[in-house]
This record gives sequence, C-alpha cells and structure tokens, in this order.
Amino acid sequence: MAQRRKKKRENDGLRLTNKRHPGIAILSTVLGIVSFVFFAVLCVISGKTGGMAGIEIGLLGLVSFAISIAGFILACLSLRLEEIRPLFPTLGAVINGLLMLMYLIVYILGTG
Repeated sequence: MAQRRKKKRENDGLRLTNKRHPGIAILSTVLGIVSFVFFAVLCVISGKTGGMAGIEIGLLGLVSFAISIAGFILACLSLRLEEIRPLFPTLGAVINGLLMLMYLIVYILGTG
C-alpha cells in the first residue's frame, strides 16, 4: 500500500508540454479589452451629454465595433491552430463576441 502511494506521488510532478499561447490570440484578447474600454468611455460621454454627443461618438462606436470584429476573427483563427493553450483564444472569442452583440443591440435600438 505504501509503495502505491509513493509511485503515485512520483507521477504527480510537473508536466511540460509544447503547447503555447498564440500571439494572435493574445492580440485578440487585447483588442477585446480595448474595445470594451472604448465602449465604456463612449457610454459615459453619451450619458453626460444626454444622448446629444454628435456624430463623432457614432463614428468612434463604429471603429470600436470594427475592432471587436477584428478581434473575433483573430480569435477564431487562433482556435484552429494546433498545439496551443486555449485560454487566450477562448477569452478573445468570448469578449469580442459579446461586444459585437452589445454594439449591434445599441445600433438597433438607436435606429428605431
């Protein structure tokens, strides 16, 4: 019984793999964070002006929407790579996907 425990402890060591965090996935996550910060800042500016901030806010919103689309595409591309760690591709896809939905909802409500 003691030998089984000893063998089990010997096998519980650090396991090294060749998996890595892809650069485009990290970029995708950073783009998602940047797009979220833009979204929050634009919401605050629009709220302070009572919704009358002007066309500049709408154009910056479109730029932020384009950033989140680019981040989502990069995340999807990085998910197809082999021998990767899935943390950053998944984070990038979730963050950018949710932001794209938020931007679409804002634009649909704004045009109605």
